[in-house]
Amino acid sequence: MKKRVFLSLCLSFFVVLFAVSFVSAQSTDDANTENESVDSTDVDAALDEVVDEDVAEVLDEVENEEDELEGVEVQEPTSVPSGFGLFLRDWRERISLVLTLDPVKKAEKQLLYAEERIKIAEKISEESNNPRAQEKAQKMIEQANKHIEKIEERKEKWSEKVGEDAERLRKNLATHHLRRDKALERIEERVPEEAREKFEELREKMLENGKQFLNAIDNEQLPEKVREHLQNVRDRVEKHSEAVKDYREQKMEILKDYEGEENGEKREQLKDLWETRKSKLQGITLEFKTEKENLKELAEQGSEDAKEKLEQLNKAKDVLKVKMENAHDRLEKVRELREDGIKKEDRLEKLEELREEQLDKVKERLESVREMRENKRGSN
Repeated sequence: MKKRVFLSLCLSFFVVLFAVSFVSAQSTDDANTENESVDSTDVDAALDEVVDEDVAEVLDEVENEEDELEGVEVQEPTSVPSGFGLFLRDWRERISLVLTLDPVKKAEKQLLYAEERIKIAEKISEESNNPRAQEKAQKMIEQANKHIEKIEERKEKWSEKVGEDAERLRKNLATHHLRRDKALERIEERVPEEAREKFEELREKMLENGKQFLNAIDNEQLPEKVREHLQNVRDRVEKHSEAVKDYREQKMEILKDYEGEENGEKREQLKDLWETRKSKLQGITLEFKTEKENLKELAEQGSEDAKEKLEQLNKAKDVLKVKMENAHDRLEKVRELREDGIKKEDRLEKLEELREEQLDKVKERLESVREMRENKRGSN
Protein backbone atom coordinates (compact mmCIF):
# COMPACT_ATOMS: atom_id res chain seq x y z
CA MET A 1 0.00 0.00 0.00
CA LYS A 2 2.83 2.38 0.86
CA LYS A 3 4.42 1.74 -2.52
CA ARG A 4 1.18 2.60 -4.34
CA VAL A 5 0.72 5.79 -2.37
CA PHE A 6 4.33 6.78 -3.02
CA LEU A 7 3.98 6.05 -6.72
CA SER A 8 0.75 8.00 -6.92
CA LEU A 9 2.36 11.02 -5.25
CA CYS A 10 5.34 10.86 -7.62
CA LEU A 11 3.07 10.65 -10.65
CA SER A 12 0.98 13.56 -9.41
CA PHE A 13 4.07 15.68 -8.84
CA PHE A 14 5.37 14.76 -12.25
CA VAL A 15 2.12 15.67 -13.99
CA VAL A 16 1.80 19.02 -12.22
CA LEU A 17 5.21 19.98 -13.56
CA PHE A 18 4.28 18.96 -17.06
CA ALA A 19 0.91 20.63 -16.93
CA VAL A 20 2.64 23.97 -16.33
CA SER A 21 4.73 23.54 -19.44
CA PHE A 22 1.77 22.39 -21.53
CA VAL A 23 -0.30 25.40 -20.53
CA SER A 24 2.47 27.66 -21.78
CA ALA A 25 2.83 25.73 -25.05
CA GLN A 26 2.56 27.51 -28.38
CA SER A 27 -0.75 27.62 -30.26
CA THR A 28 0.83 25.52 -33.01
CA ASP A 29 1.16 22.74 -30.46
CA ASP A 30 -2.49 23.19 -29.47
CA ALA A 31 -3.57 22.55 -33.04
CA ASN A 32 -2.23 19.01 -32.76
CA THR A 33 -4.12 18.16 -29.54
CA GLU A 34 -6.93 16.26 -31.28
CA ASN A 35 -4.37 13.94 -32.90
CA GLU A 36 -2.82 12.84 -29.59
CA SER A 37 -3.65 9.37 -28.40
CA VAL A 38 -2.36 6.69 -26.09
CA ASP A 39 -3.07 3.40 -27.82
CA SER A 40 0.00 1.48 -26.69
CA THR A 41 -0.19 -0.95 -23.79
CA ASP A 42 3.40 -0.09 -23.00
CA VAL A 43 3.45 2.24 -20.01
CA ASP A 44 6.75 3.89 -20.94
CA ALA A 45 5.41 4.66 -24.41
CA ALA A 46 2.34 6.20 -22.80
CA LEU A 47 4.52 8.31 -20.53
CA ASP A 48 6.39 9.56 -23.57
CA GLU A 49 3.07 10.85 -24.94
CA VAL A 50 2.75 13.13 -21.90
CA VAL A 51 6.24 14.57 -22.28
CA ASP A 52 6.37 18.00 -23.85
CA GLU A 53 8.75 18.80 -26.71
CA ASP A 54 11.39 20.55 -24.60
CA VAL A 55 11.71 17.67 -22.16
CA ALA A 56 11.60 15.09 -24.95
CA GLU A 57 14.52 16.96 -26.52
CA VAL A 58 16.45 16.84 -23.22
CA LEU A 59 15.91 13.07 -22.94
CA ASP A 60 16.92 12.60 -26.56
CA GLU A 61 20.10 14.59 -25.97
CA VAL A 62 20.92 12.44 -22.94
CA GLU A 63 20.39 9.31 -25.01
CA ASN A 64 22.76 10.48 -27.76
CA GLU A 65 25.05 12.86 -25.91
CA GLU A 66 28.77 12.12 -25.85
CA ASP A 67 31.30 13.94 -23.68
CA GLU A 68 33.84 15.80 -25.80
CA LEU A 69 37.60 15.40 -25.70
CA GLU A 70 39.74 18.54 -25.68
CA GLY A 71 42.08 18.96 -28.65
CA VAL A 72 41.56 15.37 -29.84
CA GLU A 73 39.71 14.61 -33.06
CA VAL A 74 38.54 11.02 -33.38
CA GLN A 75 37.64 9.91 -36.90
CA GLU A 76 34.43 7.97 -37.38
CA PRO A 77 35.15 4.78 -39.38
CA THR A 78 33.18 4.60 -42.63
CA SER A 79 33.62 0.83 -42.85
CA VAL A 80 34.98 -2.08 -40.85
CA PRO A 81 38.71 -2.53 -41.56
CA SER A 82 39.79 -5.89 -42.97
CA GLY A 83 42.14 -8.18 -41.06
CA PHE A 84 45.05 -6.85 -43.12
CA GLY A 85 43.89 -3.28 -42.56
CA LEU A 86 43.90 -3.83 -38.79
CA PHE A 87 47.37 -5.36 -39.04
CA LEU A 88 48.66 -2.25 -40.86
CA ARG A 89 46.94 0.02 -38.32
CA ASP A 90 48.58 -1.86 -35.45
CA TRP A 91 51.98 -1.68 -37.16
CA ARG A 92 51.69 2.08 -37.79
CA GLU A 93 50.65 2.67 -34.19
CA ARG A 94 53.64 0.75 -32.86
CA ILE A 95 56.10 2.65 -35.08
CA SER A 96 54.56 6.01 -34.17
CA LEU A 97 54.77 5.26 -30.45
CA VAL A 98 58.40 4.13 -30.69
CA LEU A 99 59.31 7.38 -32.44
CA THR A 100 57.46 9.53 -29.86
CA LEU A 101 59.75 10.31 -26.95
CA ASP A 102 57.74 12.88 -25.03
CA PRO A 103 55.70 10.92 -22.44
CA VAL A 104 52.68 13.25 -22.64
CA LYS A 105 52.58 13.10 -26.45
CA LYS A 106 52.96 9.32 -26.33
CA ALA A 107 50.05 9.04 -23.89
CA GLU A 108 47.95 11.35 -26.08
CA LYS A 109 48.55 9.09 -29.08
CA GLN A 110 47.61 5.98 -27.14
CA LEU A 111 44.45 7.68 -25.94
CA LEU A 112 43.57 8.46 -29.57
CA TYR A 113 44.28 4.87 -30.61
CA ALA A 114 42.05 3.60 -27.80
CA GLU A 115 39.24 5.90 -28.93
CA GLU A 116 39.62 4.72 -32.54
CA ARG A 117 39.45 1.06 -31.52
CA ILE A 118 36.22 1.71 -29.60
CA LYS A 119 34.75 3.39 -32.68
CA ILE A 120 35.71 0.38 -34.80
CA ALA A 121 34.08 -1.93 -32.25
CA GLU A 122 30.88 0.10 -32.52
CA LYS A 123 31.00 -0.04 -36.31
CA ILE A 124 31.40 -3.83 -36.22
CA SER A 125 28.46 -4.21 -33.85
CA GLU A 126 26.30 -1.96 -36.05
CA GLU A 127 26.94 -3.99 -39.19
CA SER A 128 26.55 -7.48 -37.79
CA ASN A 129 25.45 -9.28 -34.65
CA ASN A 130 26.71 -12.74 -35.56
CA PRO A 131 28.99 -14.40 -32.96
CA ARG A 132 32.20 -13.96 -34.98
CA ALA A 133 31.55 -10.25 -35.46
CA GLN A 134 30.84 -9.82 -31.76
CA GLU A 135 34.10 -11.58 -30.90
CA LYS A 136 35.91 -9.19 -33.24
CA ALA A 137 34.21 -6.19 -31.63
CA GLN A 138 35.15 -7.42 -28.17
CA LYS A 139 38.74 -7.88 -29.30
CA MET A 140 38.78 -4.23 -30.45
CA ILE A 141 37.54 -3.16 -27.02
CA GLU A 142 40.22 -5.23 -25.29
CA GLN A 143 42.92 -3.72 -27.52
CA ALA A 144 41.61 -0.25 -26.70
CA ASN A 145 41.86 -1.11 -23.03
CA LYS A 146 45.48 -2.26 -23.49
CA HIS A 147 46.38 1.22 -24.73
CA ILE A 148 44.89 2.72 -21.57
CA GLU A 149 46.72 0.17 -19.43
CA LYS A 150 50.01 1.17 -21.11
CA ILE A 151 49.29 4.80 -20.29
CA GLU A 152 48.73 3.83 -16.66
CA GLU A 153 51.96 1.81 -16.59
CA ARG A 154 53.88 4.91 -17.71
CA LYS A 155 52.03 7.22 -15.32
CA GLU A 156 55.19 8.05 -13.40
CA LYS A 157 56.73 9.53 -16.54
CA TRP A 158 53.89 11.74 -17.74
CA SER A 159 52.19 12.57 -14.44
CA GLU A 160 55.19 14.56 -13.23
CA LYS A 161 54.89 16.90 -16.21
CA VAL A 162 53.24 20.30 -15.79
CA GLY A 163 51.60 22.65 -18.24
CA GLU A 164 48.51 22.79 -20.43
CA ASP A 165 49.29 19.59 -22.36
CA ALA A 166 49.64 17.51 -19.20
CA GLU A 167 46.46 19.00 -17.71
CA ARG A 168 44.53 18.38 -20.91
CA LEU A 169 45.78 14.79 -20.97
CA ARG A 170 44.43 14.13 -17.48
CA LYS A 171 41.05 15.60 -18.32
CA ASN A 172 40.84 13.65 -21.58
CA LEU A 173 41.83 10.40 -19.90
CA ALA A 174 38.99 10.89 -17.44
CA THR A 175 36.53 11.78 -20.19
CA HIS A 176 37.59 8.70 -22.15
CA HIS A 177 36.18 6.44 -19.43
CA LEU A 178 32.77 8.09 -19.78
CA ARG A 179 32.88 7.91 -23.58
CA ARG A 180 34.00 4.30 -23.46
CA ASP A 181 31.19 3.24 -21.13
CA LYS A 182 28.62 5.07 -23.26
CA ALA A 183 29.93 3.20 -26.33
CA LEU A 184 29.84 -0.10 -24.45
CA GLU A 185 26.22 0.57 -23.52
CA ARG A 186 25.32 1.14 -27.18
CA ILE A 187 27.17 -2.01 -28.22
CA GLU A 188 25.58 -4.03 -25.43
CA GLU A 189 22.11 -3.30 -26.82
CA ARG A 190 23.12 -5.10 -30.04
CA VAL A 191 24.92 -8.06 -28.48
CA PRO A 192 22.99 -11.36 -28.91
CA GLU A 193 21.53 -12.70 -25.68
CA GLU A 194 23.82 -15.74 -25.67
CA ALA A 195 26.91 -13.48 -25.71
CA ARG A 196 25.63 -10.75 -23.41
CA GLU A 197 26.78 -12.23 -20.11
CA LYS A 198 30.42 -12.24 -21.19
CA PHE A 199 30.10 -8.69 -22.49
CA GLU A 200 28.45 -7.49 -19.27
CA GLU A 201 31.33 -8.96 -17.27
CA LEU A 202 33.78 -7.06 -19.47
CA ARG A 203 31.89 -3.79 -19.01
CA GLU A 204 31.70 -4.19 -15.23
CA LYS A 205 35.41 -4.97 -15.06
CA MET A 206 36.33 -1.94 -17.18
CA LEU A 207 34.23 0.35 -15.01
CA GLU A 208 35.96 -0.97 -11.90
CA ASN A 209 39.37 -0.44 -13.52
CA GLY A 210 38.27 3.04 -14.51
CA LYS A 211 37.57 3.98 -10.89
CA GLN A 212 41.05 2.84 -9.84
CA PHE A 213 42.68 4.64 -12.75
CA LEU A 214 40.94 7.94 -11.99
CA ASN A 215 42.03 7.72 -8.36
CA ALA A 216 45.60 7.11 -9.49
CA ILE A 217 45.88 10.21 -11.70
CA ASP A 218 44.46 12.66 -9.15
CA ASN A 219 46.60 14.67 -6.76
CA GLU A 220 46.38 17.83 -4.67
CA GLN A 221 48.84 19.79 -6.83
CA LEU A 222 46.54 19.82 -9.86
CA PRO A 223 44.68 23.03 -10.83
CA GLU A 224 41.22 23.30 -9.32
CA LYS A 225 39.39 22.92 -12.65
CA VAL A 226 41.29 19.75 -13.51
CA ARG A 227 40.65 18.23 -10.07
CA GLU A 228 37.00 19.20 -10.28
CA HIS A 229 36.68 17.49 -13.66
CA LEU A 230 38.39 14.34 -12.38
CA GLN A 231 36.13 14.28 -9.31
CA ASN A 232 32.95 14.70 -11.36
CA VAL A 233 33.95 11.98 -13.80
CA ARG A 234 34.98 9.66 -10.98
CA ASP A 235 31.60 10.17 -9.32
CA ARG A 236 29.80 9.35 -12.56
CA VAL A 237 31.92 6.27 -13.22
CA GLU A 238 31.28 5.04 -9.68
CA LYS A 239 27.53 5.51 -10.10
CA HIS A 240 27.62 3.81 -13.50
CA SER A 241 29.53 0.94 -11.93
CA GLU A 242 26.97 0.60 -9.13
CA ALA A 243 24.07 0.64 -11.62
CA VAL A 244 25.67 -1.99 -13.84
CA LYS A 245 26.60 -4.19 -10.89
CA ASP A 246 23.12 -3.93 -9.39
CA TYR A 247 21.59 -4.76 -12.78
CA ARG A 248 23.75 -7.87 -13.18
CA GLU A 249 22.96 -9.10 -9.67
CA GLN A 250 19.22 -8.72 -10.19
CA LYS A 251 19.46 -10.29 -13.64
CA MET A 252 21.21 -13.33 -12.14
CA GLU A 253 18.38 -13.64 -9.59
CA ILE A 254 15.76 -13.58 -12.35
CA LEU A 255 17.64 -16.14 -14.45
CA LYS A 256 18.03 -18.35 -11.39
CA ASP A 257 14.32 -18.10 -10.58
CA TYR A 258 13.44 -19.11 -14.15
CA GLU A 259 16.26 -21.62 -14.63
CA GLY A 260 15.31 -24.01 -17.41
CA GLU A 261 12.21 -21.99 -18.29
CA GLU A 262 11.56 -19.98 -21.45
CA ASN A 263 8.48 -17.80 -21.11
CA GLY A 264 7.16 -14.32 -21.63
CA GLU A 265 7.16 -13.49 -17.94
CA LYS A 266 10.94 -13.89 -17.72
CA ARG A 267 11.46 -11.77 -20.84
CA GLU A 268 9.20 -9.05 -19.47
CA GLN A 269 11.09 -8.98 -16.18
CA LEU A 270 14.44 -8.73 -17.96
CA LYS A 271 13.04 -5.95 -20.13
CA ASP A 272 11.81 -4.03 -17.09
CA LEU A 273 15.17 -4.51 -15.42
CA TRP A 274 16.96 -3.24 -18.53
CA GLU A 275 14.73 -0.16 -18.72
CA THR A 276 15.33 0.52 -15.02
CA ARG A 277 19.08 0.54 -15.54
CA LYS A 278 18.79 2.66 -18.67
CA SER A 279 16.70 5.29 -16.88
CA LYS A 280 19.08 5.23 -13.92
CA LEU A 281 22.11 5.90 -16.15
CA GLN A 282 20.27 8.70 -17.94
CA GLY A 283 19.40 10.22 -14.56
CA ILE A 284 23.08 10.20 -13.59
CA THR A 285 23.90 12.10 -16.78
CA LEU A 286 21.16 14.66 -16.11
CA GLU A 287 22.41 15.24 -12.58
CA PHE A 288 25.94 15.73 -13.86
CA LYS A 289 24.76 18.25 -16.48
CA THR A 290 23.04 20.25 -13.74
CA GLU A 291 26.23 20.36 -11.66
CA LYS A 292 28.64 20.86 -14.56
CA GLU A 293 26.74 23.84 -15.95
CA ASN A 294 26.25 25.27 -12.45
CA LEU A 295 22.56 25.75 -13.19
CA LYS A 296 21.29 25.90 -9.61
CA GLU A 297 23.65 28.70 -8.61
CA LEU A 298 23.04 30.63 -11.84
CA ALA A 299 19.27 30.28 -11.41
CA GLU A 300 19.51 31.60 -7.85
CA GLN A 301 21.50 34.55 -9.19
CA GLY A 302 18.61 35.45 -11.51
CA SER A 303 19.61 33.90 -14.84
CA GLU A 304 16.38 33.22 -16.77
CA ASP A 305 18.16 30.87 -19.19
CA ALA A 306 19.50 28.84 -16.27
CA LYS A 307 16.07 28.75 -14.63
CA GLU A 308 14.45 27.49 -17.83
CA LYS A 309 17.10 24.84 -18.46
CA LEU A 310 17.05 23.72 -14.83
CA GLU A 311 13.28 23.34 -14.99
CA GLN A 312 13.55 21.20 -18.14
CA LEU A 313 16.23 19.01 -16.59
CA ASN A 314 14.18 18.55 -13.42
CA LYS A 315 11.13 17.56 -15.46
CA ALA A 316 13.22 15.06 -17.39
CA LYS A 317 14.48 13.61 -14.09
CA ASP A 318 10.86 13.20 -12.96
CA VAL A 319 10.03 11.29 -16.14
CA LEU A 320 12.94 8.92 -15.57
CA LYS A 321 12.01 8.55 -11.91
CA VAL A 322 8.46 7.51 -12.77
CA LYS A 323 9.71 5.06 -15.42
CA MET A 324 12.05 3.46 -12.89
CA GLU A 325 9.35 3.24 -10.23
CA ASN A 326 6.86 1.70 -12.65
CA ALA A 327 9.36 -0.91 -13.82
CA HIS A 328 10.44 -1.59 -10.23
CA ASP A 329 6.84 -2.11 -9.12
CA ARG A 330 6.27 -4.57 -11.95
CA LEU A 331 9.39 -6.50 -10.99
CA GLU A 332 8.39 -6.58 -7.32
CA LYS A 333 4.83 -7.61 -8.18
CA VAL A 334 6.00 -10.72 -10.04
CA ARG A 335 8.43 -11.65 -7.26
CA GLU A 336 5.71 -11.34 -4.62
CA LEU A 337 3.31 -13.46 -6.66
CA ARG A 338 5.92 -16.15 -7.21
CA GLU A 339 6.76 -16.23 -3.50
CA ASP A 340 3.05 -16.56 -2.71
CA GLY A 341 2.87 -19.61 -4.98
CA ILE A 342 0.48 -18.00 -7.49
CA LYS A 343 0.24 -19.95 -10.75
CA LYS A 344 2.00 -18.59 -13.81
CA GLU A 345 -1.25 -17.84 -15.70
CA ASP A 346 -2.62 -15.92 -12.72
CA ARG A 347 0.68 -14.04 -12.31
CA LEU A 348 0.57 -12.89 -15.91
CA GLU A 349 -3.02 -11.75 -15.45
CA LYS A 350 -2.23 -9.77 -12.30
CA LEU A 351 0.85 -8.25 -13.92
CA GLU A 352 -1.29 -7.12 -16.83
CA GLU A 353 -3.72 -5.59 -14.34
CA LEU A 354 -0.84 -3.61 -12.80
CA ARG A 355 0.24 -2.40 -16.24
CA GLU A 356 -3.32 -1.30 -16.95
CA GLU A 357 -3.45 0.58 -13.65
CA GLN A 358 -0.23 2.39 -14.51
CA LEU A 359 -1.47 3.09 -18.03
CA ASP A 360 -4.81 4.41 -16.77
CA LYS A 361 -3.02 6.88 -14.49
CA VAL A 362 -1.02 8.20 -17.42
CA LYS A 363 -4.16 8.46 -19.56
CA GLU A 364 -5.91 10.42 -16.80
CA ARG A 365 -3.03 12.87 -16.61
CA LEU A 366 -2.96 13.23 -20.37
CA GLU A 367 -6.68 13.94 -20.41
CA SER A 368 -6.28 16.64 -17.75
CA VAL A 369 -3.54 18.24 -19.84
CA ARG A 370 -5.85 18.22 -22.87
CA GLU A 371 -8.58 19.91 -20.86
CA MET A 372 -6.18 22.61 -19.69
CA ARG A 373 -5.16 23.20 -23.29
CA GLU A 374 -8.80 23.46 -24.33
CA ASN A 375 -9.48 25.98 -21.56
CA LYS A 376 -6.49 28.02 -22.61
CA ARG A 377 -7.63 28.02 -26.22
CA GLY A 378 -11.12 29.07 -25.15
CA SER A 379 -9.83 31.95 -23.06
CA ASN A 380 -7.87 33.24 -26.08
